[in-house]
Amino acid sequence: MLEVNLSCLNIGNEGLICYDLNITQKICGTIKNEIGNTPLAIKVGYYEDDAALAKLSTIANEYANDISTINTIQATIVDKQGNPAIPGDNREKSGVCGSAIKWAGINMVKRLKKIRDEKGYKYSITGIGGVMDKKDFNDYRDVGADIVMSATGAMWNPNLAQKVKNN
Repeated sequence: MLEVNLSCLNIGNEGLICYDLNITQKICGTIKNEIGNTPLAIKVGYYEDDAALAKLSTIANEYANDISTINTIQATIVDKQGNPAIPGDNREKSGVCGSAIKWAGINMVKRLKKIRDEKGYKYSITGIGGVMDKKDFNDYRDVGADIVMSATGAMWNPNLAQKVKNN
């Protein structure tokens, strides 16, 4: 499987590619044309707008096998004095990850599952965001994630997968 991450700050100050659904569709179509039958996962950020999420689901159904959601949530990160905490040009915003974004990951999985079920779409859903222990894993599975992934949790606890499996 190939995963295309459309949810990093990959177009400078313009935001995330995944929020430009026309570009997302072009990218997914071009990649799928190149990789043929190789499964494709698209990693996206958090969508507040239900209409945009429905459009993303249609794109995923046409070109992808999986929607991986969510990556980080973009936020302005400042120090105690209100100055940018991460120095450098265009660094005022950064991605927040870990347990602070679990609510958003759970929300996206629920909404994507509802769309998938209503439309009869075929993509799987990978739930990501704040998976720190077995309870978090189960919370994602309970709302419809086919796959659960941990990044930050696994960095803090390299035995996380084993603990989830054995408990």
